[in-house]
Amino acid sequence: MPSTTAPAPHAPPPLPDPRHASRVPADVTPEQVERVRKAAFHLPQVLKPADFATEDIVPSDEHLHH
Repeated sequence: MPSTTAPAPHAPPPLPDPRHASRVPADVTPEQVERVRKAAFHLPQVLKPADFATEDIVPSDEHLHH
């Protein structure tokens, strides 16, 4: 007979801000949380043309292609 009880909740994963542990779904293991945290460092950083603007350079998409 299959079990109908929910899996036991995991201990809250160690996070930089422990208050965020309550937002992690109960079925996500601490190992999975750590894997996601590490993967986040490999995401590309988003830049916009204004990030390259200076007094003598007008922001444009062309500057991003060089």
